[in-house]
Amino acid sequence: MDRRNEPSPLPTKRPLAPLMLLMAACSSPALAEDAARKDDPLELGADTVTGEQASSRVERSASAKYAVPLLDTPQTVTVVPQKVIQEQNALSLRQVLSNVSGITFNAGEGGGGSGDSINIRGFSANANMQVDGLRDSAQTSRSDLFNLEAVEVIKGPNSVFGGAGTSGGSINMVSKQPKAEAFTHLGAGLGTDRYRRLTLDTNQPLEGLGESTAFRLNLMAHHNDVAGREQIDKQRWGIAPSLTFGLDTPTRLTLSYFHQRDDNLPDYGVPALNGRKLDGVSRHDYFGWRNLDEERIDNDVATLKLEHDFSDDFPLQNLIRYSHLHRDTVISASHVNQKGLPPGRYLPAGPQAYGRDSKTRMWINQTNLTGRFDTFGLAHTLIGGFALSRETYDRTTYSYNLGKFYPANGFDLHNPPGYWNGPTDKRDSARNRTELEVKALYAFDTIAL
Repeated sequence: MDRRNEPSPLPTKRPLAPLMLLMAACSSPALAEDAARKDDPLELGADTVTGEQASSRVERSASAKYAVPLLDTPQTVTVVPQKVIQEQNALSLRQVLSNVSGITFNAGEGGGGSGDSINIRGFSANANMQVDGLRDSAQTSRSDLFNLEAVEVIKGPNSVFGGAGTSGGSINMVSKQPKAEAFTHLGAGLGTDRYRRLTLDTNQPLEGLGESTAFRLNLMAHHNDVAGREQIDKQRWGIAPSLTFGLDTPTRLTLSYFHQRDDNLPDYGVPALNGRKLDGVSRHDYFGWRNLDEERIDNDVATLKLEHDFSDDFPLQNLIRYSHLHRDTVISASHVNQKGLPPGRYLPAGPQAYGRDSKTRMWINQTNLTGRFDTFGLAHTLIGGFALSRETYDRTTYSYNLGKFYPANGFDLHNPPGYWNGPTDKRDSARNRTELEVKALYAFDTIAL
């Protein structure tokens, strides 16, 4: 059969495998190169940053009795420096000491007395408070630290350094002193409950009095109400000038003065029964007498410090201080008595308009001489000195004797008066006077083997 005129069959489809293999072969080097690039680490140019690490470490104590670095002192000493105080915005000594272990505070149970009521390792430290190495009054409440540079806590018995009675330890508060450079720091604070605070710390060299003379001034004014209470306020102000002659010279003289005034309204809260406040009593009510109750403190301290370096190895320091503390406190407890009265009526109970007026005066002189020398291959740091002090404490307790003038039907429990408008009969109930004289010699040697 002649097939010449028959149509030719359609061309058959050829497989694409050879073409795909060819494409794969062509692309394999590129894919491998991309994969290799992804696996390679990313390299950046080097940048060098230099700086100083901020540190709050203190190398030495401010007291002349600690002549070697704290690291070499055989005593546990914790220092809270100015940097930490500022960062935490600590205002009182109690707030600063919250950084230190082994310290507890009394809440004043049983009429715990005046002062900060601080315990170190379980022992009372009320009489072991120092300012610039000199003993401070145990009656002072350090409510503001505007003139303090640092707080040093010495733990354990240290009668050689802190004097008699330092069983658990002692606390040394370091005052701000004039410096060679000029600076001015102004601080201001505003907050709820009428919180207002203003501070100034300025240091200025006085070239007119000599190139080595500088003056420093610290000022403080503070006011705040108590949160959740009405018309319960705390206010204080202070001034602390100091003048130094001979900065960075062998002979240096520093004159300083400190004054702080506190005006507070003591607050014993609201009456309670079985662990909760009485029904119908508001947190804002005041169960004392605002026109009689008060806490007024005036603290004045004048200090003269003379230092002379006979050589780098033989420095001499002499400190003279006079301090006067006047504290007048009138308190009224928030206790109530409802027996025999109609419902919703009460008579005040417990101490009412009970006062303590105390005055503390102290003269103190302390002289320290340090000597550094070698004997038989041993390095000695010998410190010797003496201290003389005289302290008088006068306290008068009194009362306004309001009980005899209370109305027969008492006062409204839901609306206590808060102010006393009746007569008073102020009488002294006791007077006490205490005098203390101290004469002390001391010497101790630190030997480096």
